[in-house]
Amino acid sequence: MADDLPHLADQEYTMVAQSRPVLVKQTLADLEARFPAMRGYDDAQREHTAEDLAHIVDFLTAALYVDDPGIFTAFLTWTADVLEARHVPARSLLLGLEILAGQLREFPRTLGHLREGSAAVLDRPTRPVPGPHLPAWPTCIPPNSPSPSTARPARSPCGWPASSITTPATA
Repeated sequence: MADDLPHLADQEYTMVAQSRPVLVKQTLADLEARFPAMRGYDDAQREHTAEDLAHIVDFLTAALYVDDPGIFTAFLTWTADVLEARHVPARSLLLGLEILAGQLREFPRTLGHLREGSAAVLDRPTRPVPGPHLPAWPTCIPPNSPSPSTARPARSPCGWPASSITTPATA
């Protein structure tokens, strides 16, 4: 196997995989100390945060095993999208990655993956999330465009006459 996966000779994959429970527990404790809002989390929120950290370590470990940081960065950008959809700033991932890096400072390949993951989170485009401040449909829908859903405004917020908009009631 060492011939097929020479990068495993550095033992980083093995060390990170075996340290998973300690990494998650320590990162959670450090997050609580460095991110004051976490002190107000209820048990369910703490559990979700621990699960998220465990997934981060799992994907980091998988990326180390196959020596492909893209696995890790893809997971982190997906996680950032999920967090934003839940109205949690995606940059909140960065503190967790920084704390992990502090625990894994003796593993250069792992630190490289963590740096690439942080850069991917920072460089990703942010997307508006529907909510009370932003409607679920585009605010400017061209006249008679196909409806992305049945939740269409009866009037165009862009100034087109309501008769020029195809809605489920008028289609």
